[in-house]
Amino acid sequence: MLIELVVVIAMLSVLLISFMPNITSFFSTQQNDECIKILDEITQIAYKDAVKNGHFSVIWGIKGSKNIYYKNKRYSFPYEVFSVRVNRKYQKGLKYYFLIYPDGIMDEVKIEFENNKIVKSSPILLSWQ
Repeated sequence: MLIELVVVIAMLSVLLISFMPNITSFFSTQQNDECIKILDEITQIAYKDAVKNGHFSVIWGIKGSKNIYYKNKRYSFPYEVFSVRVNRKYQKGLKYYFLIYPDGIMDEVKIEFENNKIVKSSPILLSWQ
């Protein structure tokens, strides 16, 4: 009886260890999707404003925080922003910003979060991946 119990516990341990990367990947992907959802929402709002006003809209944030801003409205990511590249250049200092243009494009943006997850913009499609 004791040997059977040990064997079952060992089998369950092996199964749990083998599925652990899939489980953690699933949860981090969901939170990464939340970041993409927030960025898509802000991008579409900023694009509509850019078309309406006839000039670019600015989205900005602060590295080391979970917050991103557009028109004094704060949106929060599930993770802190670690680094940001805009048009292939790292943003120096704590503040970062990128532009949405009325002709339907945006800056090329790459945001790296504290969990090493990366979100990139698709400038011509006004979307994120």
